[in-house]
Formats: sequence, structure tokens, C-alpha cells
Amino acid sequence: MAVICGTTGELSLTIRRFQLQDLDRILRVEKEAFGRRAWSAGQFRHYADAYHRLFLVAVVDSTIAAYSITRTSENRAELDSIAVAKQYQNRGIGSAFLGSLIRKLQREGFETLSLMVRRDDERAIRFYRDLGFRRIRTVPNYYEGGETAWRMQRALR
Repeated sequence: MAVICGTTGELSLTIRRFQLQDLDRILRVEKEAFGRRAWSAGQFRHYADAYHRLFLVAVVDSTIAAYSITRTSENRAELDSIAVAKQYQNRGIGSAFLGSLIRKLQREGFETLSLMVRRDDERAIRFYRDLGFRRIRTVPNYYEGGETAWRMQRALR
């Protein structure tokens, strides 16, 4: 558990694995964060089945405030998705949550954490850069509709 001090006071953040009963709340967080680009319930069920170990939720006062999904292969990790509920944005939840994931991956011996981000998502790019990620390449036509992505990566060692 982490205590986050923000502009609205202290928040206690508990991080745990996703449970199937979390799905409705995760879908609401996803829709708030990504709108028409939101993943479906089926996509989340797939990740829950295939990558349950690092499908994590951040809980504040018994409410899911954020989720993240990370895949691993050998010594590398890939952050496939992360979102923070609107009511918890700009309160340090995302930084604390991703920071906790980074420390966990470091303890487990992973060397890098990578992710894809829309090239025009300046807010997300700033967020990742503040946490030590750097752009390593541009990936044209990565997203549905032909949008370009940036591949970003952070060393964990």
C-alpha cells in the first residue's frame, strides 16, 4: 500500500491483481479514458486469462481508481494498457501505480519496460517521460484507423 499526497489530501492506494468482479468498473475507467477507442469486455477477459499475473488494479477507498496490463517475455516487459479513472486523475495515482509496477519488475529482474503511445497524445507522452521512458522509434499505422504510435522504453536496471 502506498500513501499519496496530492492537492486534495492523502490517498491510500492498494494494488492487487484483477478479479473478474472488477470488470464492470474497469470498463467504466476504460471508457472514460479512451472513449470510442475503449477496449471491449472480451479483450479484458482475454488479458485476464492470458496475463493475469500482471493485470493489476489500484484501489482507493474500496474503489478501483486505475488498472494496468503488462505482458512479459524473457527479460522484457510490455505495458499494454493503463488508465486512471477521471475522478482520480492529476492526484498522483498514475505515477504511484506505474512506479510500483516498475519496482516490481525491477525486483523480478526484468531489463526493460516498453509501451506504445499515440504520437499525438502529448499528455501521456509527458507522463511517460517523467517516469523515465524515452522514445525509441515511430511505428506508422499502428492503431486502428492508421494512426501512428511512438514506441517508448524504460531501462529497469
